Amino acid sequence: APNYLSCLRRALREIGCPYVPVIPLTTVNKFDAHHPGFEMNASLYREAVYAFVMGDLLQRLLLRTRPYERVKGSANELCLEMMRRGYDILYSGTANNKLYRKWMEESIHKFDTLPFAIDIETGKEMIGNEKPRVGIVGEIGVQLRPSLNGYVMEQLELQGAEAVCLGMIDFIGYAALDDISLHRLLRRDLPSFLISKFAITYINHLIHPIQKGLKESKRFFNRPFSTATEIVNLVEKEGHCSPLMVWGEGWLLVGEMVEMITLLDCPNILLLQPWGCLPNHITGANIVPIDFDTSASEVNQMNRITLMLSVAKDALKQKRDAELIQRLNKIKQEEKDRLEVAKASIAGGIFNIAKLEPNAQLICAE
Repeated sequence: APNYLSCLRRALREIGCPYVPVIPLTTVNKFDAHHPGFEMNASLYREAVYAFVMGDLLQRLLLRTRPYERVKGSANELCLEMMRRGYDILYSGTANNKLYRKWMEESIHKFDTLPFAIDIETGKEMIGNEKPRVGIVGEIGVQLRPSLNGYVMEQLELQGAEAVCLGMIDFIGYAALDDISLHRLLRRDLPSFLISKFAITYINHLIHPIQKGLKESKRFFNRPFSTATEIVNLVEKEGHCSPLMVWGEGWLLVGEMVEMITLLDCPNILLLQPWGCLPNHITGANIVPIDFDTSASEVNQMNRITLMLSVAKDALKQKRDAELIQRLNKIKQEEKDRLEVAKASIAGGIFNIAKLEPNAQLICAE
């Protein structure tokens, strides 16, 4: 997304901060012309990776809990609290693996114990599967920037849904894996290959403890935090597209959709794009592409989202009804099996008595 560099620099100039450096995440130092004297070192890159992973984790925890919070605004307050703690770790110059893991474990625990609303029907705390899940994918800027997508996550929650968005670190991993693939096939740019290889290894190293922590929680155990490596392997295994398709969000867009449908139980997806520039590679699911550009009507956007949600809610109701019927049939079958066992036991007892007292007259009445 190189076009965002000039947009960010222009925005900083307009607010009177032209001296703030805008750093492209590339393996080549391309910002000296804009910010002479500024040096990007390994420590800053390391802290940037920490920040991306921590931000993505907080986003996932927030989106998972906010639709079910008992006290309105409590999830946002908790998110801001953990953001401040993460900020202190990063900008104090003491960021290390030990502090990162402690922060990660505390974040998961706090969101895992955040009070959920009470279900009116059962009178018990909601478990977090009562609302339809809607995935958000698309062009990276429109997907993650609320002011560019009309605050679509909040709109979904207001209409009774749970938003699912995978985050920024996958996009960085996608770019690194592309450098690795291009070098292996075309022998291009050895320095970029080596740096990208190290970057993807380091990113996976930071994500693995998150995966373990989520798996051991009660609310996030079924919400895997997949690495970019796992996503590309999933795409290749499913056969939806080649990992060598690297342009226009490439295999990452397909991989996010496949992960949402197969691993996150999220068959409803909004494909957000600045204009009709992203292909829909997945068919057979409730996927709705929506354009967010200056010519797009906000009313049309909301109507399409509302229509998609109505389909999602109907599908969720049908799924719940089918699960209820399956449970009732299972209970009936268990009762039938117990009755058959009881009848067999009674018949066996009568047979044993008849063997012991062959002259006895036995009357068995049902």
